[in-house]
Amino acid sequence: MLPGQLSVFLRCSLDPYNQIWALRSPLEKQPVVPLATGTGNWQLPPDVKAIVAMTRKRVIGDRNRIPWRLQGEQRWFKEVTMGHPVLMGRKTYESIGKPLPGRRNLVVTRSGEIAGVDLIRDLPAFDPAPFELPGKEIFVIGGAEIYLALLGRCDAIYGTIVKEDYPGDTYFPEFEPQFEISETIRQTPEFDIYCYKRRKR
Repeated sequence: MLPGQLSVFLRCSLDPYNQIWALRSPLEKQPVVPLATGTGNWQLPPDVKAIVAMTRKRVIGDRNRIPWRLQGEQRWFKEVTMGHPVLMGRKTYESIGKPLPGRRNLVVTRSGEIAGVDLIRDLPAFDPAPFELPGKEIFVIGGAEIYLALLGRCDAIYGTIVKEDYPGDTYFPEFEPQFEISETIRQTPEFDIYCYKRRKR
């Protein structure tokens, strides 16, 4: 597996370094209220979910591929994301090789054309409204740069924790200080699946 609810009253677009690019209210009469982060920067309310498979050391890839193939792990990813929009970077899309069926595929790329997907040209200015589906969260599915850029917008992470220590060169960003386990979804001899929710301030 390569390795998300979009309905907000305030939208603020951030770059990967948590800097503000745009701040606006989609409804004219709604007040715009900045939310402070622990570093003193502003941050919008969480409005997407991430889904990821990683080792305990947060390895998610090695040379643009997944280092493991575990029975049932990709099936879980399909079950959770089916029918939902999925947001990914171009390298992640190219490693998959085609649009994921049964899901609206959003691919972040600054240039070029890709048939069968929606292209996101400017991730810091990403507006989820045109891609929202009733009752269907947007899932961020990778890669590392996309996770890093959108971690501050995630209200939950569905994490598959692989028990074997696979080596790799690509990592999920550090998330433990901001998130805690809210549910143990599945436990197997090779991996466990948890739902992490954002810690209450």
